[in-house]
Amino acid sequence: MNICFIFADKPHELNTSIYRIILPAYGISKLPEKHKVSMMPIDLFVKGGNDVDLAVNDADIIVIERNFFGDVLHKMLSLYMQGKIIVTNFDDAYHAITPTNPSYTFWNEGKIKITENDRIVEKYIYPHPFEQFKRGISISHAMTLPSHFLGDYYQEITGTPSYYVRNYFETKNYPYIKRPKNKKEFIIGWGGSLSHYESFVDSSVIPALERIVKERNNVKVCIVGDKRVYDKLPFEEKMFKNYVKNEEWGTMLANTFDIGIAPLSGEYDKYRSDIKVVEYLLTGKPFAYSNLPPYKEIKNKGGLSAGSNMNSWYDTLSEILDKYDEKVEAILDTFDRNSVDIYEQSQNIVNIYKQIILTEGRKGYNSNADLFID
Repeated sequence: MNICFIFADKPHELNTSIYRIILPAYGISKLPEKHKVSMMPIDLFVKGGNDVDLAVNDADIIVIERNFFGDVLHKMLSLYMQGKIIVTNFDDAYHAITPTNPSYTFWNEGKIKITENDRIVEKYIYPHPFEQFKRGISISHAMTLPSHFLGDYYQEITGTPSYYVRNYFETKNYPYIKRPKNKKEFIIGWGGSLSHYESFVDSSVIPALERIVKERNNVKVCIVGDKRVYDKLPFEEKMFKNYVKNEEWGTMLANTFDIGIAPLSGEYDKYRSDIKVVEYLLTGKPFAYSNLPPYKEIKNKGGLSAGSNMNSWYDTLSEILDKYDEKVEAILDTFDRNSVDIYEQSQNIVNIYKQIILTEGRKGYNSNADLFID
């Protein structure tokens, strides 16, 4: 099979593209059954050129990430008219983004900042970027998404079938570091992007953490990434780390955290993937998580679910602290690292692409895919 991958992150600030595009491309390229794999940033895809055009035109399937608007959408429309099989790939609920998210003004209000006459001004995008985004999905043959909940929503509004492809990992970058039995001091940790503010503020985890650290003088809380979350913690028993490079993240987590937390709250969070709790499992960290759709399949694998109130979070974290060694052993006994390793599981992705080509590639007209976007 000849697969062309298009990633949306800027090459110097890779984030979600690592899991949605780059790791699948690497994993598939190393399979015993040889496949031709090409990969490029989305700006180069739009710009074109001899090598780009050759990779795109020769592909059996083209996997495009996230930015289905503007020049990218026009390129997709052209490929659609040529009969190319297109797969759209993303991992976020852009329809439900909250005002504290840095990308809210783009996805919700349809505005972008540009430099004009040496000053920054805001301009409205027309058609609205979310409408263009939906049109891009509707002209694709399938979506590959890391959340069943996300897939169900976008399949309903676009008519395009959704296939579940989880986020896979280079598990070698997530070491398990054995801690001494009967450990006396604990760091409860979390790290993430700027899209999790409501996850903390509205989930009731903060007052639970406050109560924990006040009652136990051997517990601290570590926040990595979003300083706003750190500043919301109303106690002194805390520490902050700036963003960590992706290739160093697993080792940092393994060395720094003893217990993980995965709070969620609100509509936007229902559409997330399970990436955070899987990282805890990979490093052998017991964890507490919100009982919402992203984590519904994680039960009995080493974490404990918490409700949406302070007492539930407090009770859950207390149980982990009191039975810490037992919880660590539960993870080591029940979690199969190979089940999320990209080099062990990339054949599953290829099988899904084959299924898309054989089924969706031969279907008729999608009424949602009208070429006019105005």
